[in-house]
Amino acid sequence: LKENIVDETSKLDDINLLKVRNFNWRTHDSETNQEIHSAVSASKKRVGFIAQEFETVFPSLVEENDQSSERDGSFMRKAVKASALIPIMITSIQELSAKVTALENA
Repeated sequence: LKENIVDETSKLDDINLLKVRNFNWRTHDSETNQEIHSAVSASKKRVGFIAQEFETVFPSLVEENDQSSERDGSFMRKAVKASALIPIMITSIQELSAKVTALENA
């Protein structure tokens, strides 16, 4: 089912550019004042990425979705395709493992 198969290039430097953030969801959109998260959801501390920051490093792993609804009106939301990050993390772990092995053998 696959063709043009090649090894992944180094991603460790890119991984090091990512910022993992702690945050809370906002309850209302700052421009329209429409509710975007419940108070219960917004009260919980989250850990993750800011899609706009993540996009500067891995643009193909961020998608933009129309969140339009009759109740909330129209707005677009960016989201990180987290599952697509797994092969990149595996590549980085392999790079780190090779570096550790090289240091141990030095």
